[in-house]
Amino acid sequence: MRRSGHHGVINWLRAAYVDAGWEVKAFDSHNHRMRLRPRAFRHVRGIASRFARRRRSDDNFALFIDWEDPWMTEMLPRLRQRLPKKPWRAFTHKLWLVVRDPFNCLASLYKIKGEIDWEPHMWLEHANVAEPDVGLILFDRWSRDPDYRYELADRFGVPFSDRGINWLGSKSSFDQRGYRGNASQMRVTERWRHFQDDETFKAFFTPEIIEAAERLFGESLPARALGLLPSTDP
Repeated sequence: MRRSGHHGVINWLRAAYVDAGWEVKAFDSHNHRMRLRPRAFRHVRGIASRFARRRRSDDNFALFIDWEDPWMTEMLPRLRQRLPKKPWRAFTHKLWLVVRDPFNCLASLYKIKGEIDWEPHMWLEHANVAEPDVGLILFDRWSRDPDYRYELADRFGVPFSDRGINWLGSKSSFDQRGYRGNASQMRVTERWRHFQDDETFKAFFTPEIIEAAERLFGESLPARALGLLPSTDP
């Protein structure tokens, strides 16, 4: 999902694979309308085919395919249909979903778009994914917890490396390119404060979204500060 922090996570992983001696390629679909078009799948399949033809038993190739804004109920059946076939079956594949806390994710989207429509519903769908073949990466933990990053590197089967921790995507909703090369210094958990007096922004957070956010990230300061939780006053 856009503004989930997935570009930062992918750049960090790519650097770890490179440091481990892997050859790395990536396909990035920025346009969510491309997510289910056959020509987009054909393009990615062509990349994978070239990798499979070149592959030797002693080669390490990593191919990252980044789909932005997928509705998982639409995307997963299509991926599951394709992955057992050539050229995908030449690879050990893993499906991962990056989820950022909704208060900062939607704040970043609201900042750059000026309006929000379907995005809260997509965030909730992603937060509630419980599929055995889909792993969740919690952006908030990834951004602040080296132990969590170490755990993720182990799950991906590469030695831990933080060389890519400061690599941004194209630009930040709030900071543009001001922190390029120093992304870990961005205040990515404070974006919600920009809209703390905006009633339209507060209305994005339904009880279902708040419950899912607490389940994944714990009770948060934004939910309390925005007045979205029941009062604890006697």
